[in-house]
Amino acid sequence: MTGLISSFSSFFIGQRFFSGVGLSVGLGDSNVLRAVIGGGLMLAVAGLLAFGLGLILRHTAGAITSAVGVLFVSVILFQFLPSGWGAHVERWVPFFAGSAIWSRTVQDPTLMWSAWTEFGVFAGYAVLAMAIGTFLFKKRDA
Repeated sequence: MTGLISSFSSFFIGQRFFSGVGLSVGLGDSNVLRAVIGGGLMLAVAGLLAFGLGLILRHTAGAITSAVGVLFVSVILFQFLPSGWGAHVERWVPFFAGSAIWSRTVQDPTLMWSAWTEFGVFAGYAVLAMAIGTFLFKKRDA
């Protein structure tokens, strides 16, 4: 809920500034509402992914470090791949897959997957982390 409030607040504050220079859009414009809601969804699923990693590792500092690594360091490492690999690997990098829901506001016919499909990949990472974490939690702690 906090992510949705933050996302809508950011949109309306940004529109206040951008409307002065003629760059305003409305929530009814193509893909805008999806992008604003997607910002909140991205935050929620990122939190679930981090929680799943916490369940797996059972160590606060390790869980925070692994969540930062999975979400942000993987983006940096992606930049070092050969250019031919980029198009094939990018959709599987967690941050890129999750951010497609709020960053892709213009339809690109060259892309193989839709923004919702890529977000589904990101949600799949969170579900996998939660499932493994729950299994290990029940096995170790209960």
